[in-house]
Amino acid sequence: MSGPTFIISAAKLSQCPPEIEREVAVIGRSNVGKSSLLAQLLGQQSLVRRSRTPGRTQLINYFKTSEGDTLVDLPGYGFADVPNQVKAGLEHLVESYLRERDQLALVLLLIDARRAKGSDDDRAHLAFVQHCGRRVIVIVTKIDRLAKAKRKPTLREVEKSLDLPAGSAIGFSAETGDGLGAVRKAIQDALRTIGDSAAQEEE
Repeated sequence: MSGPTFIISAAKLSQCPPEIEREVAVIGRSNVGKSSLLAQLLGQQSLVRRSRTPGRTQLINYFKTSEGDTLVDLPGYGFADVPNQVKAGLEHLVESYLRERDQLALVLLLIDARRAKGSDDDRAHLAFVQHCGRRVIVIVTKIDRLAKAKRKPTLREVEKSLDLPAGSAIGFSAETGDGLGAVRKAIQDALRTIGDSAAQEEE
């Protein structure tokens, strides 16, 4: 089994690698902790470049885990400090990817635990992902910033604000590693279900 690797960065949909069978994309507001989650899932901090300045991810970045799964880091949305023309281009890139990328099997939508009700951008992106018929898992990041007694209520508040089933959101902390196992399991369960469905269709 080989170690995790960086694959490629794509500035447009046509540059996304065609040979990949299925992939898991990570999306969320700028500074929500996408890079931190990816680094934990990959098990190698140096593969994923992190910045204190929101909006630095302006390409579609591909990574492969040690287990052979493909993870995709999408540009963040929200308060990125970039020119409006650049922001519009990034939004078009992300929307095109979510709508047209055949290999996209699962979307991880990240919500900051300190913004439990979600933002208009969060709700809009969740609605768009669902409209595209994509399977989505909501992950509540930076859960360590909350007192332990407030963590479960916060997850329920996120689910309610986004009209999600109770118990579907997963709390995660890059600092402590809390929730990493649950995130890994949710990804594998979703990919396994998708694989079983595809196999049944072929029979």
